[in-house]
Amino acid sequence: MDYKYTATFEAPLLSCEINKASFISEASLKNLEPLIPKEIDYNENVDLMGVAFNAAVINQFNKNGDGMDAATAVKYTNKFIHKPTNIEHDKQKVVGHIVSAGYSDYKSSELIEEEAAASI
Repeated sequence: MDYKYTATFEAPLLSCEINKASFISEASLKNLEPLIPKEIDYNENVDLMGVAFNAAVINQFNKNGDGMDAATAVKYTNKFIHKPTNIEHDKQKVVGHIVSAGYSDYKSSELIEEEAAASI
């Protein structure tokens, strides 16, 4: 079956298990799972894909100077909620929206509190 959209990952997966009952791939970063809403039944809503991933790195800036310092991240994190998500920064290809946001340690991806993120 051909699909309109596909997902690719540039970073290696820590683990990848196939749920043989539904043929759904369950990828790494299980420790970010608390960010995925529990009230959504993904078995009943087969048209939805819940994902949790690190979207930005605090205090790291690219060659253009684009990035976010810790104070800005703490100030604006909740503003990301309900913003659209798209493919490759193409605003015409909206494929979902953000339902929650949080902070994680850069090296371990373990969730951390706002206070810890502010002090990075």
